[in-house]
Amino acid sequence: MATILILNDDLGFALWLGQALSASTCEALPATTVSEAAALIGHFKLIIDLVIVNPRVPGAVDFTRTLRRAQGRLHVATLDSGTDAGSYGGNGWPFLTTCEI
Repeated sequence: MATILILNDDLGFALWLGQALSASTCEALPATTVSEAAALIGHFKLIIDLVIVNPRVPGAVDFTRTLRRAQGRLHVATLDSGTDAGSYGGNGWPFLTTCEI
């Protein structure tokens, strides 16, 4: 079972995405801050397979880089809300893109 960390400051979206992923036999962990994400990983001694991250969360990029160095391998997908801060992707839907952080 893959363990997925969802790091996004919109708790409702993170919970929704986590629930959808959990229904597909993934273990999904939503976090709204870097400190929450670090606490989840540390408390449960987790190895993360995939991070779905909003790079606009303060400290998220550095956290993801550190996690990748610590684990050796980590898949990363970013949530991009586009240029319109009022809606995801400028049209109400988030964009998911893979990236190298």
